[in-house]
Amino acid sequence: MPIEIIVPRLGWSMEEGAFVAWLKKDGELVKAGEALFSIEGDKAVQEIESIDSGILRIAANAPKPGDSIKVGQLLGHLYAANEAPAKATLPTNPLSAERPTGAKTSKPKPAPVTATPPTTDSSTTAVRPAISPRALRVAAELGVDWTAVRGTGRTGRIREKDIRAAISNTPARAVYAAAQRSSGSNDGRPKAVFFGEILMRLAAPQHERFVQARSFEVRYTGAEANAAVSLVNFGLEAFAVAAVPNHELGQACLNYLQQVGVNTDHVARCGSRLGTWYLEVGATPRPSKVIYDRAGSAFAELKPGQIDWETILTGKQWLHWTGTAPALGPTLPDVVAEACTTAKRLGVKVSCDLSFRSKLWSAETARRVMTPLMRYVDVLIGNEEHIGLVLGVDAGKAGVGLPLVDRCQRIAKTLRAQFNFSNVAITMRESTDSENQWQCLLANQHGSFTSRAYPVASIDRIGAGDAFSGALIYTMLTGMAGPEAIEFAAAAGCLKHSIHGDFNLVSRDEVLAVVQGETGHRVQR
Repeated sequence: MPIEIIVPRLGWSMEEGAFVAWLKKDGELVKAGEALFSIEGDKAVQEIESIDSGILRIAANAPKPGDSIKVGQLLGHLYAANEAPAKATLPTNPLSAERPTGAKTSKPKPAPVTATPPTTDSSTTAVRPAISPRALRVAAELGVDWTAVRGTGRTGRIREKDIRAAISNTPARAVYAAAQRSSGSNDGRPKAVFFGEILMRLAAPQHERFVQARSFEVRYTGAEANAAVSLVNFGLEAFAVAAVPNHELGQACLNYLQQVGVNTDHVARCGSRLGTWYLEVGATPRPSKVIYDRAGSAFAELKPGQIDWETILTGKQWLHWTGTAPALGPTLPDVVAEACTTAKRLGVKVSCDLSFRSKLWSAETARRVMTPLMRYVDVLIGNEEHIGLVLGVDAGKAGVGLPLVDRCQRIAKTLRAQFNFSNVAITMRESTDSENQWQCLLANQHGSFTSRAYPVASIDRIGAGDAFSGALIYTMLTGMAGPEAIEFAAAAGCLKHSIHGDFNLVSRDEVLAVVQGETGHRVQR
């Protein structure tokens, strides 16, 4: 005997609702657990699954999509494969008659789905696109007008991935952006662009060695993205420019940045690999270790002309990149130069953090590539070691035996004279038997300014330099003076040492509290 398919009483106590669409073709073989149809009520959209396998036959009086249905209404029958009656012997169903028949091996085409304005006539039900409950919730969270989204599910049903894709790939993004603009949240705020790879960080837990770890903690990061997060936390706008694969891990990267407010509209979806790096967190006297797996990533394969720098940089005030960007592929130095030349033509300030990584390239190669790029840079950021390795500038013989601050002052003066930087910022770390210290220096046309030395207890020092860069960019975009600027940026970098992960998740007020002497020794109650 065939199994009757009737409208069930659903978990959310629906007595009746709008029938959305058949999810299976009339006469098609179905499997147990497969979706047969869906019902849309005032609270949710419910998929009804097949309780058994067989041939689906739609009842002659089955409703059309959008019709009102009641609990207990007969929708069709599910026959065993060997007992299904011939198609010709069955009553004609208006829904199935509208569908052209074809070979059983052909896939059913999605039923057309259109959005119509709500009707004031209570006797009719407006036809709306089908959307899964999870997609509806995500749309509300992200501020997406889901009625403007095209679903990719069977019968055009909107799924979560359609909502997330709509953020950057459909007109829904324009609706979302317009809502943001109309709220005034973007008005008058300086805007900065951060160019560099976004990649996955896999960290061995609880200070375990690589060889003993059986699981890894997943985060998404990147030197430039880390700096962008700081800028957003301080109230400005930050735009990430990068490339990630067009699959779930690439989307996970974007979701990770979007949740902290970084704009990812200009991240290209291309390539097949997501860059990855592994972290073994050390503890004194054992150092932390990093293993890179970035060759052939989507970002590493970027080529000149692939990014529309004119559009991206128009209306922005700042462009930031680090030395890891040109180190990742043979064409990337040209992409960086392309970005910088466009920035200079548009009057956009350019900053660079040298960020030399010996596991990405040699000092000789870094110097050959980076030196010509320095002519575009307004603000240089680095430490004494990287400046010497990449740009060949150190304190010289006259600096031997001088305190670290004095050596860095000499280095900054030489850099400004040699490369015509408007500002040079240098981070300084010193360790004693009792504590580690973090101090920073800023040199410009008004002189050389040094922050106080901050003691740091390093919970996670990865990203401290990026936090410093993001904070320094913030000070320059908001007009802070030399002493005030370096004190703020140094305090931000100091705070990052206390935070697990790569992002410096602190507010402007929290940084100012450290500047004003807050030591964190008392619990805030």
